[in-house]
Parts: sequence; C-alpha cells; structure tokens
Amino acid sequence: MHWNTETLLIAFVAFTGFAVFMQACVLLGILLSLTRAARSALEVTEDFRATVVPLIQSTRDLIERATPQLLAASANMLELTEGIRTETAELRSNLADILNRVHRQTVRLDTMLASGLDSVQNAAQAVETAVLRPARIANRIVRTANAMLDAYRTPRRGSNDPHV
Repeated sequence: MHWNTETLLIAFVAFTGFAVFMQACVLLGILLSLTRAARSALEVTEDFRATVVPLIQSTRDLIERATPQLLAASANMLELTEGIRTETAELRSNLADILNRVHRQTVRLDTMLASGLDSVQNAAQAVETAVLRPARIANRIVRTANAMLDAYRTPRRGSNDPHV
C-alpha cells in the first residue's frame, strides 16, 4: 500500500474532523450537565430563599418591634438600679447614724449606771458608818454587860452560899 500525500492529507483532515466532532460532543455533554446542575442549584437556592427569607423578614420585624421595648426596659432597669443604689447609700447613712446614737446612749447609760452604783456603794458605806458602827458598839457594850452580869450571877466555886 502506497500512500500519497493527498490521501494522507485527506486521512489526516478526516481524523482531525472526527476528533473535533468528538470534542464538540464532549463539550455538549459538559454543557448539558452544567445546565442541569445549574438548574438544580437554582431550584435548591429558590427553596432555600423561600424558607429563609420569610424567616429573616419575621426576625427583622420582631427585632424592630422589640427594640423600643428593650430600650425602655433597659432604661427602667438603669433607673431602678440607680434608685436602689441611692436608697442603699441612704440606708447605710441612717444605719451609721443609728449605730452612732446607740453607742452614745450606751456610753451615757454606762456612765449613769456606774454613777448610780457608786452612789449606792457610798450610801451603803454611809449607812454602815452612821448606823451599823454605833449599833456594833452598842452591841459590844450589851454583850460586855451581859457577860459581867452572868459573871455575878454564877456562884463561885469555893462558896456554899447559893445567894451570893
């Protein structure tokens, strides 16, 4: 078999044409696959958009409605906290004042009780000095007189006279 250039050229052009045709078929297949994939992705995106967009919109509406209420509640909480802080400071001040007064009254009461007890002790000493001391002296005198009378009443050991 003898191949001349023209035959070779025709064979080469035919082979190249067949290769280009095969390449065009592969590219057409890729195009069809990509089109189907894009359509499928578009459907998924549309489904996603159909479910997520209303959710996002309702969330946005909820946030827009709740924002003023949250701001008002936050302001109220701030005002309440400041009020509690002020009341606590006042309460601390009042308690310190009360404790100071109680301390002063305790010191005063202690001084009064100490003074009263000192007065009672001084009075007891005065009573002892004024009343009991003379009473003790009188008691000693009476005991001495009784002892002397008892000594005269008892008979002496050597005498037989019972009236002596």
